[in-house]
Amino acid sequence: MTGGVVVRPGVPGDAAGVVAHINEVAREGPNLVIDAAEHDADGERAFIESLDPAFYAYLVAEDRQRIVGTCFVSRGTTPRLMHVASLAMAVSASHRRAGLGSRLLAAALAWAGERGVRKVVLSVLGDNEPALNLYRKFGFREEGRRQGMFAIDGRYVDEVLMALEIASGDARKARSESESLVTV
Repeated sequence: MTGGVVVRPGVPGDAAGVVAHINEVAREGPNLVIDAAEHDADGERAFIESLDPAFYAYLVAEDRQRIVGTCFVSRGTTPRLMHVASLAMAVSASHRRAGLGSRLLAAALAWAGERGVRKVVLSVLGDNEPALNLYRKFGFREEGRRQGMFAIDGRYVDEVLMALEIASGDARKARSESESLVTV
């Protein structure tokens, strides 16, 4: 399903599509820590416009002019944290388990490595096995777990904190894997 999907940097004109995508994923089930309608197009547009590309990457996956995936990477902006980036990602149900998450993640890791990031961190719901498996496939390891952090549909779900230590060679490998897929 990802053959015709283009992974590219997001632009302000993507705001409405990004909001529609995030709301769609939020409504599909409890895979995100936010609820639908927490974003609006004007706010998202202003957010995208405000991003400094030295510290932030906002990647989108587009299939026939529809946003079907997003990956946001935020690098530390202070000297003590510039070696660390945090990552958040969402893929539409229609495009899951077809390699799109891997493409977005490879592009994000390449972007981070090219900027001297040594560690990428993320948070994922403890019961989201497909996401946990994807991150483990890329070498992320669990660094911690916050028990019952989220109340979702009447149950408490753990937040799993994961991290990947990357070296310049890892960044080159990720870039090589994603070169034909995205221009960052």
